[in-house]
Amino acid sequence: MTKDDLARLRVLCEEATPGEWVFDPPECFQGSAQIVCESGDVAESLYPPDAQFIAAAHSALPALLDELDRLRLVVDAGTATIRRLEQNVRDRDELLAGAQGEIERLRDRIAVLQSYRREAR
Repeated sequence: MTKDDLARLRVLCEEATPGEWVFDPPECFQGSAQIVCESGDVAESLYPPDAQFIAAAHSALPALLDELDRLRLVVDAGTATIRRLEQNVRDRDELLAGAQGEIERLRDRIAVLQSYRREAR
């Protein structure tokens, strides 16, 4: 879901009747179910499972959106840490390559100095 999709869902949550919504099951299996809002407003659904879902979603959706926001922050922080670590590895590799080059240069210099010393004897 995009940030715009989530923003639209948040607007729907904010514009809906506030407070707890309760599923009011039908008296008999063939009756319509109701959703009763804290304000006293009543919405009817022809299919009881739909009414039950709508009432539950009204309470759950804001919390789910908050959790999604929190998890996206965690992922963003993790991604930033990974990028930083990758850069650290590149920097380390560059330093090692430079150090290895310096070691080779010093070995060559030692070999030259040792050859001078042998010739001087």
